[in-house]
Amino acid sequence: YAVDFRLRGLGAKAFERLTAAHPPRKAEGGELDPRDRLGWNAETYPSALVRAATVEPELDEEDWLVLLGDDDTDGQLTAGQVDELAAAAFTLSKHPVDVPFWRDGSPSPPNSENE
Repeated sequence: YAVDFRLRGLGAKAFERLTAAHPPRKAEGGELDPRDRLGWNAETYPSALVRAATVEPELDEEDWLVLLGDDDTDGQLTAGQVDELAAAAFTLSKHPVDVPFWRDGSPSPPNSENE
């Protein structure tokens, strides 16, 4: 079966806190683990980002465990599906999004019939 996800980008502070909670691992010798070259723990961060950015469906801990699994159990989502959701959440959180701003401050364009 299919599950549609609706995601929302995280605010700057929430994104920083989430990233800080999943720091990159250190390899032997103290250098950065090559798997974490993007600046976060590549094993734990994607799932956490998906959870933080998911608006719908509303999921409880048990649902998330079924979907994502844990250290001992695989979830129903594949690694590729988790990566795709995490990439979408990252894009929503960190990449510029065009938001129209109208001179009158309204959320919709001015009515051209009145001009």
